[in-house]
Amino acid sequence: MNNTQISTSFDQDYLRLGELQRTFQAKGAIKKIMLGVGIFLILGSLCWLSFLPSVLAEGGGVGVVVGMAIALFLGGALSLGVYYVHKKRRVDVYENGLVISTWRGSTAFLWDEIEDVERHHVHVYLEQRRPGLGKEKTLVDRRYTITGKDGRTAEIQSIENAAALEKILEKFM
Repeated sequence: MNNTQISTSFDQDYLRLGELQRTFQAKGAIKKIMLGVGIFLILGSLCWLSFLPSVLAEGGGVGVVVGMAIALFLGGALSLGVYYVHKKRRVDVYENGLVISTWRGSTAFLWDEIEDVERHHVHVYLEQRRPGLGKEKTLVDRRYTITGKDGRTAEIQSIENAAALEKILEKFM
């Protein structure tokens, strides 16, 4: 007979959320850019280190090569860290509430526990054309702060199809 027990340390809200209705993932373009930049910089640091034998043979400039390799490596590591943080962003909408997931963990809200949803629009201007030739293009990044009746807060940002998520959250705004 096996006495193995399953851990049940998650919040009771998860049990009452019901069936999963829809999932909103982090924006894909940002993830791809951060991953590409991170890999590029780390490979660049390795390329700089490949110059080390020839610099040692000539007898100078070792500090510049090593310093540049370290700077590129740290930049790549930072970029991969941003990729990881962004990749973990997700909102799962259930029939009785939602779960907001980040790299730090998840927060569950039942619909009847939500006190307020505050909307923040961040406008990013992508291109500005000369006057009279057309409108400027803008990207709107929708961000939301959800506050529960118990004082808990969670932030939603940089989610794909945020307009559809906003329609779900409208009744709390």
